[in-house]
Amino acid sequence: MQRFVSSAVHLGPRSLIRLPSAGYGPAAALVSAIGKRGLLSSSKLMTVRLMSGESLAQRQSAASEIDSSVASDRETYASEAEPTDEYVPVSFESYTSVHENTKKAIARIMKFKTASKVQDQIISRLPIEGDIMVKAKTGTGKTAAFLVPAIESLVREYKLDPERGQKGRSVGCLIISPTRELAKQIAAEAEKLVKFHGWNVQTLVGGESSRGQLRNLDYRRSDIVIGTPGRVLDFLNNQPTFAQKAEKTKLLVFDEADVLLQMGFRKEIEEIIEHAPKDRQTFLVSATLDKKIREIAPTVFHRGFELIDCVEKGDANTHHNVKQEYIQANHSQHFPLICDILQSHIDRSKAENRGSKIVMFLPTTKCADLYATIIGRMMKKGMERRNDNRRQGYGFNARGNMDRGRGGVSGGETVSLTLLHGKLSQETRSRRSDSFRNSPVTVGNTSILVTTDVSARGVDYPDVSMVLQVGIPSEKDAYVHRLGRTGRAGKTGEGVILLTPLELGFLKNLKDIPITESQHYTPELIQSLSKFEADSVKHLASRYESATLNLEQEAIEDAYKSLVAFYTAKGELIGSPRGTDIVNDMMPILDLFDIPQPKLPAALLSSIYGIDRKWARSQDQGSRNSRGSSRGGGSGYGDRGNRGYSRNNSSGGGGGGYGDRGNRGFSRNNGSGGDRGFRGSSGFSKNSNSGGSYGDRGNRSFQRGDRGSNRFERGSRNGGSRKSFD
Repeated sequence: MQRFVSSAVHLGPRSLIRLPSAGYGPAAALVSAIGKRGLLSSSKLMTVRLMSGESLAQRQSAASEIDSSVASDRETYASEAEPTDEYVPVSFESYTSVHENTKKAIARIMKFKTASKVQDQIISRLPIEGDIMVKAKTGTGKTAAFLVPAIESLVREYKLDPERGQKGRSVGCLIISPTRELAKQIAAEAEKLVKFHGWNVQTLVGGESSRGQLRNLDYRRSDIVIGTPGRVLDFLNNQPTFAQKAEKTKLLVFDEADVLLQMGFRKEIEEIIEHAPKDRQTFLVSATLDKKIREIAPTVFHRGFELIDCVEKGDANTHHNVKQEYIQANHSQHFPLICDILQSHIDRSKAENRGSKIVMFLPTTKCADLYATIIGRMMKKGMERRNDNRRQGYGFNARGNMDRGRGGVSGGETVSLTLLHGKLSQETRSRRSDSFRNSPVTVGNTSILVTTDVSARGVDYPDVSMVLQVGIPSEKDAYVHRLGRTGRAGKTGEGVILLTPLELGFLKNLKDIPITESQHYTPELIQSLSKFEADSVKHLASRYESATLNLEQEAIEDAYKSLVAFYTAKGELIGSPRGTDIVNDMMPILDLFDIPQPKLPAALLSSIYGIDRKWARSQDQGSRNSRGSSRGGGSGYGDRGNRGYSRNNSSGGGGGGYGDRGNRGFSRNNGSGGDRGFRGSSGFSKNSNSGGSYGDRGNRSFQRGDRGSNRFERGSRNGGSRKSFD
């Protein structure tokens, strides 16, 4: 069988910072030897010493030793029998360094017989007595891979200090997780592993009663404590009882460290480390070794550490067994298209004699609320409507799920839809997460989780068969992390992302990912679906009308504003479009429900203007000083790079014009655009002969077919009013 027992790559606290530097020989040689030659991912890892105090000559010597060691290693392997890249599972019973109580829990409670490849790479190295950094992807069993060594470290500590082991009052192992969901998931796994040790696992996360958590710390063992950075640091600073218990922490673990840093927890990490004892053992687990990880390493590790790279050379960040497609469609086409995508997947799963478990990602919580409501009502027949707790999810029952029952799009199957995002209480999030995780995948059962990037990393939902991304993620790497919810543990999966014309620029970030445009969802088919003319969605027309009948205008406006704000902040991911392009790309959401454009927050308007001013400066000086074209009243720039916006204007109509201080007017289907006043105010107009105008101090009026009243009105070009909103 193939094992991964090997010497560690031993690095000094500041070594990772030096690795990417190509300015001098030893670091470049080290990168070449370790990274490009796949040394870390081979089954026989080399020992590298690059301690922070070593001289340049010593480092050069170390790099030379690596080169000669690599050559020797290759010669050795050339003389061996045919090596195989396929991992042969190893029985947990074969690990002699794992305590019998731990192995009993693995066999009886977790019901695992063999270790995953990543688990074997780490557990086979026991006992681990120093600090380690583990590079491992999610969905590979890495949680158990670091929990087992953590437990063994505590076993050794309790042998040295029997009284501590007997009482369990001090914190034995402190694990820091970026999200509450992941902390709960780690805790659930840890509880199983320590069952026969008689230990206790506690969680310290936000959204739950701190008083209850303190009470548990006072009266129960604290062998393993798992928490989020904010709550843990709060307890360390403000709860002397916990601070005292943490003074003897034997092991400090940072799980999903790259996510912790991406979420802005570097300061919290540094403060937690300051509170930790100097003689502790430290584990840092990360899916990547990016710049932020390399920069934090000297702070986390106060001595040399072992680097265990569990990602094979050439192993793609995204799973090869996940089919990936993108579909271009604007927001007004989304709802029937999404239902068709979901039902097509359900039908394929049913034909393969299995159920479906689908995760659907949205960019913002407000957008997730809206889409969950409409999709849930379209996919479910005869559901119970409850509007008593909108923040828990529009149209859901008291548990936050769509009522289970017969019906659905094609009839005959059970469809359950769950909404989960960061604005929900921790209790609700935990309940819904557990509900989706434990939902059956038997034939005829479909579970759909509508969520945001809060579910993109670390959380394990078994048997997810499809990931549907509606819009782009909050960062480039999040696409891969979202996709990683499916195709786990060697299973197949499917990934689809819907992109508007504006969002197509995001594909430039996916050059190394095997994603192709859908051949099935052609523009013609999408248009047919959006009009409910396609046979597969004809019966959904009445459900859609019913689903949108009682939607609150505020919910739609909030979704629109959140998307404008999201893409204004994340514009660089889609090619840095103009602010007006972002506004116009999101307008179909409002048009779909016949709702006028709401007032955007002043700060958001300022950001949009800043984007356009920056865009204008990048243009040719001549075009910046020219006026808009006569066709549709294009953009015109004043003497400070100002812009006027116009969309679908009549022939000869002038676009919105900027005043001499960079003011803006937005116009849509207008005879003339809104004019801005002297102090940068904005006027919006739709289907009107003249746009709203701003006074001298930036006052606003919205006009839709009237003369600038303070009411919203939708009207004809001649000013006739069809529908009004007070």
